Amino acid sequence: MRNERDQERGKATADTVTFQDKEGRCLVPFTDILAHFAKRAKAAFPSANGRVGRALEIATDARNVIIADDYTTFFICSQTGGGGGWYTVTDAGCQCKDYEFGHVCKHMIARWLVIRAQQADGTRRREV
Repeated sequence: MRNERDQERGKATADTVTFQDKEGRCLVPFTDILAHFAKRAKAAFPSANGRVGRALEIATDARNVIIADDYTTFFICSQTGGGGGWYTVTDAGCQCKDYEFGHVCKHMIARWLVIRAQQADGTRRREV
């Protein structure tokens, strides 16, 4: 039998899942929330599944993502080579080659995952 916390966590409609209790406390680990939104992204965009998977890897390691004070600009660590470079990612786009070639890159997806997960668990300071 599921306990009360699991029952509260499991409340869902076709489009939403509850990640907070009545007092606004998060009920599930942040990485699980990221995985939830990654699963939704994979279902919505099957052709981008590889990028979504890599974006999830980026987003689950806090060392890969820095959020600026304006809370719309993200700095995301490059995953290629060993240069340790960072890409600036905003609503307007990303500086990486993938984005320049017209693709939705893993950095943009990672930013989207973090924003959605923070909104869901209540840690988001303001809407983007």
